[in-house]
Amino acid sequence: FQGWEIGDQAVEGNKFTMPASDVKVVGTWTLDIIDVSHPGINIDDPESVPYDGDVHQWVPTVTDNEGNTLTQGEDYTVSYSTDDFTNVGAVIVTITGTGNYGGSVEKTYQITPAQITVNIDDQTKVRGSADPTFTFNYSGVVEGETMAWTGEFVREVGEAVGDYAVMQGGFVLADNPEGNFDASNYTLVVNPGTLTITAATTPVVPDTPDTPDTPDTPTPLPTPDAPTPVPTPAPGDDGATPTDGLTATTGDD
Repeated sequence: FQGWEIGDQAVEGNKFTMPASDVKVVGTWTLDIIDVSHPGINIDDPESVPYDGDVHQWVPTVTDNEGNTLTQGEDYTVSYSTDDFTNVGAVIVTITGTGNYGGSVEKTYQITPAQITVNIDDQTKVRGSADPTFTFNYSGVVEGETMAWTGEFVREVGEAVGDYAVMQGGFVLADNPEGNFDASNYTLVVNPGTLTITAATTPVVPDTPDTPDTPDTPTPLPTPDAPTPVPTPAPGDDGATPTDGLTATTGDD
């Protein structure tokens, strides 16, 4: 405050003695600045967001107690601790008063990791055989990115018939620049699978087929006797019964 007067007496040394009569005090005062951290200035708070591949640059809104919105660039400026508003990390926002406003206020928000869930597939093997290659399916990768990983799953030790848990082991996410995949933007959750060992099956040996009976050797049929040749009649013989030694009798018969 300055320029205070009491009648014809000036205030000296910020002190003055009230006289016995009524006094009219005249003076002026000037408000130089308002600090943006003052309770009369309201700045909204940012919210943390999960990683999704999009740009998340928070812009504050500044108002006074009467509901008037202050103007960025005229009443205050905004600066950020980073120019990366896509990948996982903390972003510190500083609001600094300008013009009729002074001081500064910091606000912080986070871009948090997205979650990738890996489900190890259940598999089966026969006791005594080699373990299969453990496979898996997954979800949670942002569209347009291709997940990469390194390391292998492990399973509970044992070869007896039964179930064995297949677990994460050394399996971790890895960067894949060609696939636009940054492992630091994700957290990994691995759901175990099960390896079932079954008993070996005893092979079925087919019965030895019976040796077929040797067929009996057929008894040969007897060779028929050669027919007795019929004598060829002599010339002039009519083939009748021979008449040699017989006497021919001529009579009525």
